[in-house]
Amino acid sequence: MVDAGTAARIAQAGQDAGALLGNNDSYAALEAACDLLTTGATGTNVADVQVLLIRP
Repeated sequence: MVDAGTAARIAQAGQDAGALLGNNDSYAALEAACDLLTTGATGTNVADVQVLLIRP
């Protein structure tokens, strides 16, 4: 969950938001800001859905 204070909280935690996001590490950036939302297991098989698109 990102808000207007997220970047400041990342910096207060001693992290470099630009470097973390440049390294595609939003997990560490949001965790440092205490803005990481962890939902846990959903108990569904949504990740098992596969889609095949055939164009005429």
